[in-house]
Amino acid sequence: MGITVDISGALKKNEMLRNIPAATKKQLTRFATDIIQPLRDSAAKLKRVDKYRKSSGALFRSPGYKVGMTGNQYYAMIGTGVGSGSKMAEKYARIQDTGGITRPTVTPRMRKWAWYMFYKFKEDKFKGIALTKKQKLLVRIPASHWFTSVWERWLPLLKTTYLNEKVIQDTAQRMSGGGTTNA
Repeated sequence: MGITVDISGALKKNEMLRNIPAATKKQLTRFATDIIQPLRDSAAKLKRVDKYRKSSGALFRSPGYKVGMTGNQYYAMIGTGVGSGSKMAEKYARIQDTGGITRPTVTPRMRKWAWYMFYKFKEDKFKGIALTKKQKLLVRIPASHWFTSVWERWLPLLKTTYLNEKVIQDTAQRMSGGGTTNA
């Protein structure tokens, strides 16, 4: 006469618990990848103030992410120039989002461009740039909030949809070869 104990459920639960850190990273990465397209869509919708030039697409390409670990915590960096390392993309994207003033240097190349634009479009502002005695111009850029508006909409989803306990447990359960939990 013997006693039989079925511990298969406990073993599956242990396997699921071992996968919690990996499931957390997976969900954090999913959030980071999911938010990039809305950021790019928001950048693409910006109305160009400069009607004289085609968009380079730099702002559209600037959002990126990086997921990593510090100590026992995962982190996600989501922003402009992240991943690409482009400081120019980061600076340009920030001023488009928050607005501000830039002071570009007046160079011989800029003067040639201004003369070209003056003759092409017959607008006096270009003649003013070409003939200015200033060494730097003052350019005001209005705030568009193309980044912060998307971020503020998506941030609540991080805890409610991506990193809540049930979602992480379900992800860990699937990673251990089981179905979803019924917790």
